[in-house]
Amino acid sequence: MREDGARSTRRDFLRATTRQAGGVTLGATLPVLAAAVPGCADPPRRARDEWPAIAKLSDVPRDSYIARPHTVASPTGKPLRISVYLRRRNPAIDRANFDDGAPVIAISSLCTHLGCPVRYIAAAARFICPCHGGIFDREGLRLSGPSPRGLDRFYVELRDERVRVGPRFSIPNQ
Repeated sequence: MREDGARSTRRDFLRATTRQAGGVTLGATLPVLAAAVPGCADPPRRARDEWPAIAKLSDVPRDSYIARPHTVASPTGKPLRISVYLRRRNPAIDRANFDDGAPVIAISSLCTHLGCPVRYIAAAARFICPCHGGIFDREGLRLSGPSPRGLDRFYVELRDERVRVGPRFSIPNQ
């Protein structure tokens, strides 16, 4: 029965059901869209002098990568421990300049497909994602697989011969 005492019609039932389904869909979709829009769900940025030092410059190689632990915010806002792959910039092998010529390249170990951990395979000079077969070149650019873009990078600063990493950023798909 409706509020005015008349019987509910099929049209009234379908309208109410459609509104409820739309509300549920909107409620489930908004967090996903917020996470997909860069900067919308990001935690507050650390000030540059708060960027953590994760390696000594003397430990960072010129033609291969070393992995160093780092903590970032997960999409849910909880701390997530990942690896950051570090290598000194080398004009002989670096084609792209995404980070304003920083002396050290810092690449995230999270695959841009579903967030699986990638590994750098030095013999192949490739980053490999074991979950779904994503392959990235030595600069982190996407070569094949389901990933929508290359691996994310971190802003880098050198201070007192220590490599400090800042916020993560996406590189364009080549």
